[in-house]
Amino acid sequence: MMDNSIVLEFDKSIPNLAGYEYGVSIYEEQIKGKLDISKNFEIEFPDYIEMIASSFVQGLFSDIVNQIGLANTESRLTIKAATLDIAESIKRKL
Repeated sequence: MMDNSIVLEFDKSIPNLAGYEYGVSIYEEQIKGKLDISKNFEIEFPDYIEMIASSFVQGLFSDIVNQIGLANTESRLTIKAATLDIAESIKRKL
């Protein structure tokens, strides 16, 4: 785990994440002000998360993309997830 990283927490009974507003609320509660987005940063999703809808991803990253742009978000962001497929799908949904 790098210094500039955060491990997200969700209800273990919900393996699928969806909804723009839910993404925004998770950002506000768990990420905002805790990462230096001017440098490389890492966001880790728990292993029990199986699917993440594009609406959730867009809500989660909307503030970051608005601040530093999509290209910088893509280049600085590292996603850790249960599988490489999930991590790659999150980046594709930005």
